[in-house]
Amino acid sequence: MSRNNYFKFLCLLGVLQVFALHAFAQQELSSDEYYKLARIEGNQKGNYRKAANLCRKGLEIEPGDMDLRQYLGKCYLELKMYDSSRYELKKVVDKFPRNVDARHYLINVEYQTGRYSSAICYINELLEVTPYWKGLWLKKIAIYNEMGNKVESKRALTRLYSIFPEDSMVKRYYRDMISEEADKYAKTGDYKMTKDLYDRVLTVEPTDLKTIQKQVNLELKAGKKNTALELTEIGLSNYPYDPILIMKKIGLLQELRMFPEAIMYIEGLLKKYPSATLRNTLNELKLESARYYNNTDPYVLYQKVYASSPGNQEAFTFLLNNALSKGYYDDAQEYLSSALKRNPGSKDLLLKQMSLYEKLNKTTEANKTLEKLATKFPGDGDIREKYATLLLQQGKSFFQDQLYAQAEPIFQKLARTPGYSELANEYIFSIYAAQKNYPQALNQINSMISRYPSNEEYVVKKSSILEEMGRFDEAMEISNTLSQRNPGNERFKNIYVSQSVPFIKQLLENEKYDSALVIVEDVLSQDPKSMQAYEYGINANSAKGNLDGALSYCERGLSAFPEHKELSIKKAGLLSEKKDHFNAIQELEILKQRYPYNQKIKGSLAEAYFMQGKVLEKRNQPDSAFQHYVKSLENDPKDTFALYRIVNIEIESKAYEIAKFYTEAGLSQYPDNQPLLYKKGVLHELLQNYDSAYHFIKLAEPAGGGNKEYLNYLDYLYAKRYKNQIGIQFTRSFFDSTQFKSAIAALEYTRFEKRNTYTYRFYYAARPVGTGVQNELEWFHKINPKLYTQANIAVANQFAFPKFRISGSVFKLLKSEYELEAGLRYVLQRNNIGLLSGIGGVSREWNDVWVNLRGFIMTDFSKMYSAVTLQSRYYLNYRNDYFMIIGSLGTPPEEKTLDFQLNTFLTYVTRMVGAGYQHKIKHRTTIGLQGNWFNFRVAENYNVNQYNIFITLMTLF
Repeated sequence: MSRNNYFKFLCLLGVLQVFALHAFAQQELSSDEYYKLARIEGNQKGNYRKAANLCRKGLEIEPGDMDLRQYLGKCYLELKMYDSSRYELKKVVDKFPRNVDARHYLINVEYQTGRYSSAICYINELLEVTPYWKGLWLKKIAIYNEMGNKVESKRALTRLYSIFPEDSMVKRYYRDMISEEADKYAKTGDYKMTKDLYDRVLTVEPTDLKTIQKQVNLELKAGKKNTALELTEIGLSNYPYDPILIMKKIGLLQELRMFPEAIMYIEGLLKKYPSATLRNTLNELKLESARYYNNTDPYVLYQKVYASSPGNQEAFTFLLNNALSKGYYDDAQEYLSSALKRNPGSKDLLLKQMSLYEKLNKTTEANKTLEKLATKFPGDGDIREKYATLLLQQGKSFFQDQLYAQAEPIFQKLARTPGYSELANEYIFSIYAAQKNYPQALNQINSMISRYPSNEEYVVKKSSILEEMGRFDEAMEISNTLSQRNPGNERFKNIYVSQSVPFIKQLLENEKYDSALVIVEDVLSQDPKSMQAYEYGINANSAKGNLDGALSYCERGLSAFPEHKELSIKKAGLLSEKKDHFNAIQELEILKQRYPYNQKIKGSLAEAYFMQGKVLEKRNQPDSAFQHYVKSLENDPKDTFALYRIVNIEIESKAYEIAKFYTEAGLSQYPDNQPLLYKKGVLHELLQNYDSAYHFIKLAEPAGGGNKEYLNYLDYLYAKRYKNQIGIQFTRSFFDSTQFKSAIAALEYTRFEKRNTYTYRFYYAARPVGTGVQNELEWFHKINPKLYTQANIAVANQFAFPKFRISGSVFKLLKSEYELEAGLRYVLQRNNIGLLSGIGGVSREWNDVWVNLRGFIMTDFSKMYSAVTLQSRYYLNYRNDYFMIIGSLGTPPEEKTLDFQLNTFLTYVTRMVGAGYQHKIKHRTTIGLQGNWFNFRVAENYNVNQYNIFITLMTLF
């Protein structure tokens, strides 16, 4: 081929490869379309994770699209990935310094990460552009407050008030600032500065009640009572019924001895608003006024008379009555003791002494006096009645203090007193019941029923005792009879219902669920509001495994008690047991709105979201499953299982940054969590950060040492850290139609980078006509995770190999897990005939099985040829080892050992089958063996066979 034609073929090869790349690129959306889709997912659906993925895809197409980058920063902000958000938004601000939205997002990033100084800088830059943006001023003030920089906060607020003096909110903030400063000076005792500042507050807000109250207190501390009274009057003119100012005015009038004014003021208030406190204050004022104005007291004068003449009856009577009425009880006691010594049997004096003891709360002395009166005057009905009342009180007191042994003889004695028999017997019954002396209590109540058969209360008490004795059937029979006898009386029906509940519980404990459900229905027929009946109905059905029946009782209970929290939680739990997690979530979300801080509801909701997430994951709906796991984590931040599932989903969807974010979030809470450390290692592996991957997988080593599989994985990661590989290949060919044998040896070196792989090969072949050598360069380049290219060029001397070969292919991974290939190859044979090939291929993986189908359309510019190759691999050991089978049909197949014979075999129909195995030792050294069998139909009834054996040895370093 001439040099000119050779150049044309190279140009053609380049143009065709560009067209192939363009064809794949056409399948992608434009950056504007990605931007629109991202805003729909974020703004309308709230799915910022998916929106971020769309932004990143758009930026792969158009890295300079600042709208996409700005929205990506916002998505990271919503996802709380602050470092990533800051990185993207700063790129936007650097490109467009006057971009307001990006700076506003940056303010939120810096504020939420506690970088307050940076946030202030961004705010100041925005205020230079928009100096009257009130919201920015307020945010600036809030940040200064959080920083504790009160000086700058005060300066900013003063500036804001000068801009917006009539704004109610700004005015309130400004007023509060001055008031707070005034309070500080007030604590130091600086009267003048405090007064000036309070005056400034009232200049801003003349009717501020709290400031007026503080001013009054300030004047009082300074001893200026008249000034304080004037300020109080001013305050009351605006707030006439403020209780603090009212009491201040009354107190000041009292201290200034202005009693008439104080009394008149309180009486005026009481006419409009009666108040026990004000009335007590009025009485105290009147007493104080009386003490102030009154200079004489008759009581003192009579004391002087009685002291000089103890037998003076007038003086004695006046002093005793006044002492008793005015509360001079010590004086009264002295007068009575003296009189009783002179007349110890006086009924009148004993009664007055008993009354005095009662007023002094000397119960024991009063009772002894009463007992003395009852003994001396048994015929006095009033004294007898009072004594019986005393016995009743004593009995009740002992009964209430559960001193039943002391109470019983008192009531036995009282039972013999006319008019007290029935009441005393009731207490005796209650004593037996309280002591759980049920046989005695039953005898007592039967005796009472026989004496008072029409008293239904006694029948109720008998039913209650039978219930306490565990004789529920008898107790319920009595209460049911009472209910039927009194159909309009709800009480008897309620008693029957309340007795049924423990009976149901007893039946449930004995696993008599059907019998219990019969009683439950009977109770609900009489009382549809019996919560315990609904609960027992749920429990009985749950114990039987009848979840639908349990749910039915839940629904009935909720129709009676729509706001019942525990019943709603129980319903959600039953729905979850039925695997109806969707409705369980709906039920719990409603509950959470009503009880946002209830941890039990949050825990149940987290579990329901987690279970529904697993269901969605099994249905191959990872996005929906992700949302449910996130919700589970929001309700229970300590739920590491939800965290594991989130990370797994993001790894499977190749959203490594988001998976990394959640892994880091989990490790911030649980730094020694082995599964999370393991996931972090896997993420670094997927991102090809093999040093970090090895480090974290090593940290996740199980206690007691790793198992064989774990140690194998560590070896794999350790080997992946190597960037270089060297190897040798040897190929031996045999032919059945001739004794001729050929061999090819190759030396290979490969350099691995993140996005590029470079390989150099040197081939050597000894032939009778001379030694053939070929130099080959190969380059793999990853454009993005789903698109990469391969290019290959080889140059050889005139022996054994084609003179020149160049090829290139583009590979595209589709969402359906298929990978497509399109490429070109040009070979210049030793006879200077060129062969141009178009290559198309498709691959698919199923777990550890890989299948590849490739087709070739070839031309030597005079005739067309075709070939097809099908191969499959079964991978083992982290895809380092594999079994391989291959087959091809065409003229000729793509095979390096035949490249040198293309001009010989081009017109032959060729069939080939082969198999091989490749194994890596410690994931570092590769050994491989493969055998191929070629069959060439060289004539109508004549075939030639060729057998190739390939041996490979490579090692990483």
